[in-house]
Amino acid sequence: MRTVLILLVAACSSSSDGGGIHLADGSSGGGSGSVTYAPFAAKTASLAGADQDSEMQIAMTDGTGAIACNLSSDQHNSLGGPGHEIIMNLQAANGYPCPTGSFSVPSDCPDDLGFQGSVRERCAYYRVWDASGNVVGTLRATAGTVTVMGNEQSCTFQANFSFSGQQWTDSFTVTNLLSQGPWCKT
Repeated sequence: MRTVLILLVAACSSSSDGGGIHLADGSSGGGSGSVTYAPFAAKTASLAGADQDSEMQIAMTDGTGAIACNLSSDQHNSLGGPGHEIIMNLQAANGYPCPTGSFSVPSDCPDDLGFQGSVRERCAYYRVWDASGNVVGTLRATAGTVTVMGNEQSCTFQANFSFSGQQWTDSFTVTNLLSQGPWCKT
């Protein structure tokens, strides 16, 4: 008589990050580390359609050049070096290319930015990159409002966010929105 032994192995792990998607390198893709908000002066601000132009997203950063301008088109984009960013998804198809209106940050935004090219609708995040362009960490806005006025020729943004009780305020205008996006103020 032969005996067959079947061995079943189950692997379990415990995590304090609330679960979610994790990449092969162990990160959540959005910078799993926590950061403390530090004020920065935006040198570049941009507007772009993310996820096949259905989601209008803005990004403000202390980075410069085309790489900084392209941050709003996909939340997975990086500065490629050290820097800071605030990114917000305004709302799907609320005027194109200038999404006019007032957009308030809801209180139920997740800490994780998710896996799509756009962050969750109306949610805003502060992000920090290290010298290699890797995300050090991300902090979600606890409050904020972006007011947008304009048309396809000129679109003006007034942004005010709160990160752990600290305020960040800036305004910018992008022009010539009939050309190929992203549209940038540098």
